[in-house]
Amino acid sequence: MNKIEFLSVLKKRLSGLPQADIDRTVDYYTEMIDDCMEEGMTSAQAVARMGTIDEIVVQARANARYSDAPKTVPPPRRRMRTWETVLLCVGFPLWFPLTLAAAIIALAVVIVIFAVYIVFYAVDLSLAAVAVTGILTSPIVAFGNGSLTQFLLFFGGGLVCAGLAVPLFFACNALTVKTASMIKHIIIRKRKEQR
Repeated sequence: MNKIEFLSVLKKRLSGLPQADIDRTVDYYTEMIDDCMEEGMTSAQAVARMGTIDEIVVQARANARYSDAPKTVPPPRRRMRTWETVLLCVGFPLWFPLTLAAAIIALAVVIVIFAVYIVFYAVDLSLAAVAVTGILTSPIVAFGNGSLTQFLLFFGGGLVCAGLAVPLFFACNALTVKTASMIKHIIIRKRKEQR
């Protein structure tokens, strides 16, 4: 790979970063390759000396994260005034139970959300267990009783349960991923608002 190809691929792989970070990284590697070529290396040798593009992209993304960090030190927190401390102590019987109740309600909501997912997966696991049991025991029932009707009933029931278990599993996974993504976006949005 020569210099032009290397820089072109690097630029494409860095897309998504702020333009200033992309320009800084591309300029840096352009200068490094030029320096190597001035020392007598060919374009391909100079590019090979830079390392893999994957390593460069990982490093550039890490540097971009640090460049987004706030540049100013937050002001020191002020000390509480005496009247604020007294008000907190006097109001403790009122604000503490309300705060505790709000925390318990938030925890209950989280538990209910996870309980719904556990129930969906439990139903799916039950359907899969019934499917395996129905399909595997149908020959035993047929040979034990000699009844074709019971064989068809067990085997057909197992197939129906298997037919329900497979799409339910994928639906549960999709729902779990969607919910996790929504929670992640809410947390990220709140962190950005706090900055």
